[in-house]
Amino acid sequence: MKIYVYDLPASFNDDWVTASDRCATHLFAAVVAIHRALLSSDVRTLDPEEADFFFVPVYVSCNFSTSNGFPSLSHARSLLSSAVDFLSDHYPFWDRTQGSDHVFVAS
Repeated sequence: MKIYVYDLPASFNDDWVTASDRCATHLFAAVVAIHRALLSSDVRTLDPEEADFFFVPVYVSCNFSTSNGFPSLSHARSLLSSAVDFLSDHYPFWDRTQGSDHVFVAS
């Protein structure tokens, strides 16, 4: 199995960690850990043409804007939609399978 990890603009991931260290340590931060693990994994491929799956590193769980500390679902929807739009506009792989081989983590 080979996984291609998209290199998305920081507004989809790294900016969230920079803005709040909770993003990488909070209960819902599994996406950050998975992303970091995949970057050095043996299953990672740098060639998207040989990929079986595409990991989309969008840190949807890093917006802790609700009073109880849970991620904002309304923000997650718009962030995911923006990511899909970005992928469709900048890469051919989303349209090839309508995203069926793309993996998002929303922990």
